Amino acid sequence: MQMTEYYNQESVCKMNPTLLAELPDMTQAFDEAVKHGEASIAALEVHRQKLFAIPLENENVKRSAESFARQINKEIGNIREKIDSLGDSNVSLCFTGVYSAGKSALINAILGYRILPEDIKSETAKMFQISSPKEGEPVRICFDITNVYTELEWVHRQNGFEFVKGTSENPIRADIQQTMNEIKKDGRRQHEQIKKILDKLNTCQEVGSTVRIQFPVALDNRNVQFTIYDTPGTDSNYLAHQRVLTEALENQRQSILIFVAKPDGLEGTGNNTLLNYLKEAEAKDSKTSIDLGRSLFVINKADTLMTDARKTLQTQEIKNRDDESFSIKLADKKLFFASALYAYAAKAVKNGVAGQQEEALLQSGMYSLAMEGNPMGHCYRQDRCATSEVATNRMLQACEDALSKAEDDSGRMVVCSGLYALEREILEYGEKYASAVKAFAIIDSVDKALSKLSNQADSLKENNQASIAEIENDIRELKETITAAITDEYNTRAIPADKALPVEIRKRLRIDSDTLQGTVIGHAKDRLDKEIKGWFFGHGKVRFNEKHKEIVKSEVEEALNGFTENFLKERTTILEESRDTFMTAVKKTIEENGSISDAAKKVFQDIPEPKIAKPEKLTELGEIYDSHKRVDKVLWMEQKNLDKEGFLQEIDTKLTGIAQKMADDFGRDYRSSLETLLMQIKALFITHLEQYSVNMHALIEDREAMKQLGNRLSDAAMALVECQDKLNNIIWREVENG
Repeated sequence: MQMTEYYNQESVCKMNPTLLAELPDMTQAFDEAVKHGEASIAALEVHRQKLFAIPLENENVKRSAESFARQINKEIGNIREKIDSLGDSNVSLCFTGVYSAGKSALINAILGYRILPEDIKSETAKMFQISSPKEGEPVRICFDITNVYTELEWVHRQNGFEFVKGTSENPIRADIQQTMNEIKKDGRRQHEQIKKILDKLNTCQEVGSTVRIQFPVALDNRNVQFTIYDTPGTDSNYLAHQRVLTEALENQRQSILIFVAKPDGLEGTGNNTLLNYLKEAEAKDSKTSIDLGRSLFVINKADTLMTDARKTLQTQEIKNRDDESFSIKLADKKLFFASALYAYAAKAVKNGVAGQQEEALLQSGMYSLAMEGNPMGHCYRQDRCATSEVATNRMLQACEDALSKAEDDSGRMVVCSGLYALEREILEYGEKYASAVKAFAIIDSVDKALSKLSNQADSLKENNQASIAEIENDIRELKETITAAITDEYNTRAIPADKALPVEIRKRLRIDSDTLQGTVIGHAKDRLDKEIKGWFFGHGKVRFNEKHKEIVKSEVEEALNGFTENFLKERTTILEESRDTFMTAVKKTIEENGSISDAAKKVFQDIPEPKIAKPEKLTELGEIYDSHKRVDKVLWMEQKNLDKEGFLQEIDTKLTGIAQKMADDFGRDYRSSLETLLMQIKALFITHLEQYSVNMHALIEDREAMKQLGNRLSDAAMALVECQDKLNNIIWREVENG
């Protein structure tokens, strides 16, 4: 209707729609999906009780009725789980861009508190992950110190943070504790303490690349909760930080990418690097949720731009110099102009945490950004919702309405800084997306319940027409076919304990000797060789340097962590492939057997897939730098040198031992995981077979009772169909116009 009205305003030819399919908004759709789920549960409960209204004198008939009741209970539980667990749906906001674009400043403005470091140095950058604490839980800061999980918790009575998890004896912990003691003495407020702690963590190489903060996210509501990711800048020369960014993009689920740029920063290596990452993340696999179509592009520091300059940026293109076929045209994207500087000042005043600087910025902003007619003011007026003029006009009107309704200067500045429009879009889009995910999960769980009940009912109905001889032959044939298929497929995939892992599996898992030498040991040695140079143009004796110890630790640690992470990713992929091919092969054998009835085959169509268990990720690291320190006499002075050759040789030996042990451990883990998975699949088929046999013997002994059970299952399935029809009528209802 909005599109029709907009067209009719601008065109001589008028459109007059006579029949429309009116869609509810996604929040309403989710509410209707919940009602659908609850109605389906109620219907299943009624029909489960009706199973026991049938005469159950025969023991096998009774077992069948109990089995069907358990199945209905299981489906009720699946639907209930989706309704309950998806009530708190989380959407990720992944902020990315080059250094100094203002990612952290913009996030601080959204939070309304300055907790993230805004002057991040490229050599020390971490990725910060922020999400609201669960109800009743305190604010926390979580991170790893040399791979040991560590947690700080806010304690109100002490007005400060305390260690609640992690190693007790650690010099890094002691250093962090000292910082915490100092800021508590200063009487700083909670957000100020978080800022100081994060500043400290950001400079510690021993602290892992990801720091998680549980702090209230102001955007959260009952419909959607956000997890904010502040990723390292893409113009970093540090491989570890580039790896963190790459993995952050690849691992996003239910995410909205927010690309932050400076007005003069659309060109350059940083953005080029980011485009490559985005391209790789999109192409990685179907599970990666980076979608440029639902990404937001923010030009920060818009307070420095005239209106005409913003309009020029609306049509800019961010080009990939490595691949001309992959670029980002801002004219096709959701584009926002914002000033994080003034936005934070407004939020800080509103939240009562403003200092003199923020107070002054708010006042100056009211004479610049908020003044009508100022060519540098009202940042939001050049925002665009991709190519939709209707959506753009609606967004601009919402901003104008919010500006007119603002009760004070801070409220007006939030709008004029462009933050209101950005937050509105994030919240609106997040709610729609989260609601869509939740609604689909509930509807899908009901659909699966319907499929299983229908297959069971159809199977009973068809078998009820068969003779006793046919039924007994069906049972015998099924047992022989399934047992033989499982045995053959199991023997094909299982790896006996006395045999080594196949070469192709070892290579895929990256635990073969070539990979260990090339990508783990060799990589670490090459990096160390470049870092630790001689005192005279890279030649001669190498001076002993305490800083080199940290470099050794970080380089070796990076190599081992990369090795571990690659294994974990590929392990999951291979196990999933084994599971799927195993189940498909057994089902195919059953399907192609002409001696088994179609009714029997239906029973095995909906066997659930077992989940892939996650292993623990552990690495170890030895300290060997100090052992190669040598003290030489030069005239009357002592000089501390490093036996570089001996050091690198021991690194090789030590790292070879560590990597080989890890490879052996990983190999055993994969073998054990595969064995567990195959046994689970075997048990699933056997369980379904046994239940089918019980049902068929019951059919032989009491056809009338089994017929009634089949009818009851059909009734339950039809009740779900009626629930589906009601939902479809609500979602796709026809509305007459005029």
